[in-house]
Amino acid sequence: MPRISWLRRWLLSLRVPTEDEDGFVSEVSVPLYLESIKEEMRQAMAPCICEHRARALTKIARAGSLMDLWLLRPDVYQYLAQDVGQAEAARRVATFMPLFASWPPGAPAQSGLCGVQPMKKSAGQGV
Repeated sequence: MPRISWLRRWLLSLRVPTEDEDGFVSEVSVPLYLESIKEEMRQAMAPCICEHRARALTKIARAGSLMDLWLLRPDVYQYLAQDVGQAEAARRVATFMPLFASWPPGAPAQSGLCGVQPMKKSAGQGV
C-alpha cells in the first residue's frame, strides 16, 4: 500500500497549475509535457504507411497518461520496424525515450532501446 500512495503522490505532482480568464487557479490533469511526448511519437510515425500511421495516431491521441504512452512504445516500434526496418525504428524510438527518463517510477536509468543492452560477443565466440 505505501508504494501505491507514493506512486499516487508522484503522479499528482506532475499536474501543472493553470489560470483561467477569471483568475481562478486550477490544476490540469494532463501534464504539459504529455503533449510533447505525443508530438514526438506522432513525428516518429511519419514514414509509416497510412494504415499503420492511422492506427498509431489513434492510440496516441487516446492516451491520457504517461503510463498509456509508455505502454505504446512497442506498438510504435512494431509499426516502424514493419515499414522502415528495425534499425530505423530503433533510431526513431530512441528520439523520444529521453522524455521517459523517470518512468517507470523507481526504475534504474535506462540505456539502449527500452533498457535492453545488446549482447557483447566474447573474444572466442564466432558468428
